[in-house]
Amino acid sequence: MLSNRAQSYLKLKAYQKAFDDSNRACKIDPEHVKSIGRRGTANYYLGNIKQAKRDFVRGLKLEEGNKQFYEYLSKTEEKLQKIKQEAYEKMERRVMFTDLNEMGFEEEAVRIHTQELHLDKQLVEEMQQKKEAVIYK
Repeated sequence: MLSNRAQSYLKLKAYQKAFDDSNRACKIDPEHVKSIGRRGTANYYLGNIKQAKRDFVRGLKLEEGNKQFYEYLSKTEEKLQKIKQEAYEKMERRVMFTDLNEMGFEEEAVRIHTQELHLDKQLVEEMQQKKEAVIYK
């Protein structure tokens, strides 16, 4: 019953309620494939991507030929990759805009205007070379 209600909540896009019901159903029967899949789907839409992936992998172990689990697993892996890429880019930006003055590199500091951030790769490389030329003078 909980698993069926979780499916209804998924259709209504009430993902937290779907998660709660499917999670309770999984506690009652940890091998109920539909409950595992529904909990994974709810986790995916709630943004709990790692937990969703864990559920889909577990569901595939119990039911190897389930195409829907493969599709959702693929979506979760793509989303995880996107999250990692965004985190890496954010880290790069943080390093790129670290205030060199605060770190004791007053003479080597180069200011880049915000409007220059949306340049093509060739211009960015040219700016980087100019920056390196200034730093290593």
